[in-house]
Amino acid sequence: HSLDPDEDPCACNHGSVSIESTWMMDALAPKTSNSMAVAERVRKGESVSPVDALKYAQQHEYRAEDFSGCKCFHCGGVPLACACFFTCGNDCLCFPTFIFGLIPIPCMCSSERDVGSSWITRGKMQTKSGYIALVDQEKKTLAMLGQCPESREPECMCGYCYKGCC
Repeated sequence: HSLDPDEDPCACNHGSVSIESTWMMDALAPKTSNSMAVAERVRKGESVSPVDALKYAQQHEYRAEDFSGCKCFHCGGVPLACACFFTCGNDCLCFPTFIFGLIPIPCMCSSERDVGSSWITRGKMQTKSGYIALVDQEKKTLAMLGQCPESREPECMCGYCYKGCC
């Protein structure tokens, strides 16, 4: 697994399986996720399904301030990286990242906003590789979703980006 800036920043991104599927379209069609339940589970450090994370993001209107600032990326409750998110206009989300607070990764960007408060990430050859989705608007927490090669489902929860840094 490389730290190539052209790849998705999500730690569980392996392979080049396309995540464009009827599963995702069917899963996202009904917007009935209980927003408070998702945010409360995230605050408790509990896992939220990728479908619930994306439904939550779709239910919230996009606000640049929800994606701005330094956030600490936690995977399995362990802080792994610090990313400083900032938007460039309405169509670019950049996030230079430092693994363990020391190893810099050049500025990675997403230039494709999805419905509501989520961004699409793309890997090599511009294939969709995951999402960065708002999962707690009050605390401005983001979820990093990527491909799961060991699963039939196209997304897995890689971790959360909490406001503040490691």
